[in-house]
Amino acid sequence: MIAPIAVVAAIIENRDSQLLIAERPPNKNWAGYWEFPGGKIEAGESHEAALIRELREELGLDLAGVPFHHYYHGMRGAEISIDFYHCRPTSDLQPQSLEGQRWRWVARADLGSYRFPEPNTVVLQKLMYNDT
Repeated sequence: MIAPIAVVAAIIENRDSQLLIAERPPNKNWAGYWEFPGGKIEAGESHEAALIRELREELGLDLAGVPFHHYYHGMRGAEISIDFYHCRPTSDLQPQSLEGQRWRWVARADLGSYRFPEPNTVVLQKLMYNDT
């Protein structure tokens, strides 16, 4: 049995209660879809360390978060395990596009206007319809 792909994702909420989303690049699976910043956990790396590394690499941000939601998704040919972390920075953020992705701040109610990969469905519902 192949181990699932372990991923971390950051739900970054600004002072205006908007969430940061990024568009997946053309050379990746789910190209053109939107996602929460994050990425794969490297061998020997903790979830928290992976989250911090990915946010630095993608956006030039130094953030940590608290666990928000775990999701396991079986897909054709692969399985994915995603740990979502909720990040509420104490100062204004100026994300950079260090890996060429477009990003934007969106209201929770507007998340449904963007196409997200299927493994994000449960967390999107939780964000849009629950006060978390």
